[in-house]
Parts: sequence; structure tokens; C-alpha cells
Amino acid sequence: MTAPIRAKLASILLLTGLTALNALEIAALKKGQILAVSGGAGLLAQYAIAAAKRQGIKVIADANPARSLSASASRGESRSTGTGRRVLYFSKASQ
Repeated sequence: MTAPIRAKLASILLLTGLTALNALEIAALKKGQILAVSGGAGLLAQYAIAAAKRQGIKVIADANPARSLSASASRGESRSTGTGRRVLYFSKASQ
């Protein structure tokens, strides 16, 4: 892989992380409040979930089971909604 391509790929991670942090700042949630995330298996959602957990914000996220949920579910409690989607509950920061 060439350096310009690597830089472009790295910028995606940076901008996605900054977008998640900016959204949390705008939401102005306090420790113990709840953040609802739609599409919890996506990259932006994963950044938002991780940042919110570090701030002590409780997170509820839904995700399509066809997406990769193994990493998400391992960090939270997963329940079926009966509609073909899973809801993930996150309440504690990762150790």
C-alpha cells in the first residue's frame, strides 16, 4: 500500500472519531444519562459508544445481526428485540 493511500485511510479513522466526539459534545450528556445509538455495529457508533462509556454515560445501541456484532456484544449485554435486530446495553467503562 502506498503512503498516500495509507494517509487517506488514516484520515477516515481520525474524522470518524472526531465526529463521534463532536456529537457527544453537542448532546451535552452528563454521567449516568443515556445515549441511544442506532446502527451500533458501525464504525461511527463504535467510537461514540467507547467515548460515552469513558464519560460514564450509559449507552443503548441497536444493530442488525447481519453486521459484525461479536466485538460490540462482548462489551455489553445483548438482547433480541423480536424484530430481527439486537439491542446492546452498555453501562460500564471498559476495564
